[in-house]
Amino acid sequence: LILTPIVKKIMIKLGHVDHPSEDRWHRESVALMGGIAIFIGFALSVLLRIDLKREILVLLIGGGAIFALGLFDDIFGTHPRVKFALQILIALGVAYFGIAIKILPFSWLNISLTVFWIVGLINALNLVDNMDGLSSGVTIIASISLFGLVLQKGETSVALISLALAASCLGFLVYNFNPASIFMGDCGSLFLGYTLA
Repeated sequence: LILTPIVKKIMIKLGHVDHPSEDRWHRESVALMGGIAIFIGFALSVLLRIDLKREILVLLIGGGAIFALGLFDDIFGTHPRVKFALQILIALGVAYFGIAIKILPFSWLNISLTVFWIVGLINALNLVDNMDGLSSGVTIIASISLFGLVLQKGETSVALISLALAASCLGFLVYNFNPASIFMGDCGSLFLGYTLA
């Protein structure tokens, strides 16, 4: 809530704005890369409130990597194949270091399923980021639902991570609700998809 207007002012000053066009909903220029505020808000919440176990560090490092990929894409543009390949590499790294689905009898199948899940959600959130408030709104609903489910299982770290994600999106949504004064960009939508996964 505090960081988003700061990021907005910086992006406008740097000229990172989306201008109106026929294939867009907005009628005025809108600042880009609001995902920076979401990422910083989330990362600070996790770093300040959650014990940094190995799994949490892997989650944060992977989140930082996917955020950096999205930020690079927002600033310079990335070929879709390159972006997709890097998403797979990041997901592989996260799965290799222990954050993986563990429901199948073979570890390589679990890692494959995990990569499919992470990359799938990354791109799903990126695709729904085409209307004001949609991507952050979906993430808030999913995160609060996850919070309730994992809290029942006694997974307090995962519950707090879910709550931190919902809260960081809620702070951003105030400025992204129709009519949006800032868009999250790929740095936001890729990060949200990754963290939800």
